[in-house]
Amino acid sequence: MKGDYLWDGSGEPDLEVVRLERALKSERFDEQKDLPDLSVQPPQRRRRPRWLVPAIALVPIAAAAALLLYWQTRAPEPEVATPSPPTQPRGPERPSLSVKQLAGSPLVDEAAIATGSLMRPGQWLVTDQDSRALIELGDIGEVRVGPHSRVRLVETGPAEQRLELRHGTLHAVVSAPPRLFLVDLPSATAVDLGCVYDLVVDRDGSGVLRVATGEVSLEGHGRASLVPAGSACETRPGHGPGTPYRADAPSRLIGALRRFDFEAGGGRALDAVLSAAGARDTLTLWHLIPRATGPDRQRVITRLAGLAPPPPGVRLDDPAGLDQPALDAWRGELEASW
Repeated sequence: MKGDYLWDGSGEPDLEVVRLERALKSERFDEQKDLPDLSVQPPQRRRRPRWLVPAIALVPIAAAAALLLYWQTRAPEPEVATPSPPTQPRGPERPSLSVKQLAGSPLVDEAAIATGSLMRPGQWLVTDQDSRALIELGDIGEVRVGPHSRVRLVETGPAEQRLELRHGTLHAVVSAPPRLFLVDLPSATAVDLGCVYDLVVDRDGSGVLRVATGEVSLEGHGRASLVPAGSACETRPGHGPGTPYRADAPSRLIGALRRFDFEAGGGRALDAVLSAAGARDTLTLWHLIPRATGPDRQRVITRLAGLAPPPPGVRLDDPAGLDQPALDAWRGELEASW
């Protein structure tokens, strides 16, 4: 290549250069065509169509109408009741018995008895050596609690009035249907049959029931002793009620009964009972019949029959045949003397 054709266009070009220039001519840079126009032009304001303005104004109205139609045609959802907090029914107050001070400073649940004091189920009435108290049983009677006593109210209501005598003394005066008033002892339960009676319980649980009027059934450990007016009956923990006896029975008869009932005295103790029993002791002999066994039972039957013959129809030659109906029939003949 001659001259400076490639740099400033002077001189004679080479044939290959000429051919390349011709081939690339269409791609040559054109300042007028290839550079953008950078001059600032004022923006052109676009004009909205005339129909667009009222259409935009109608959008909120259409939306409100659509929402109203939705709520009118929408199926109602089932109402779910909101549970209200449970309320405690205002029933009658917890049953109670009125208790009064008779002497000293008796306590109910360690609180001194005052005017209008009440004793509720589960509460203990306690007296010391100088104290006495009165428990009112509504319209069926009252109970007087002596010194050194501990008495609990177990239940009170129209179907049952029940106390517990842990130890001490009480005097009950009751006029009520049978088996409405009961007193639990450590070894038995005194079931009132409409009467007046006294209970004494030692701290070791040993007790004695003495009935002034009416009858009391002393029950426990599978035994039941019917104690009529003018009679007494002892009870021991682990044994239940013993054999009842008349209140003025001789001491040798009472001692023999204790050995037979509570000390496993056996035949010798029974011999002493039969020897001491007289015509006024048929209550004791009648109770001994089901408690004696084998030949001892026959000896009791013979002794009782010698004092008060049984009614017609009651066989004495078969002790096993002297069942409860026969014993009840015999008792009917004897109760007039008890």
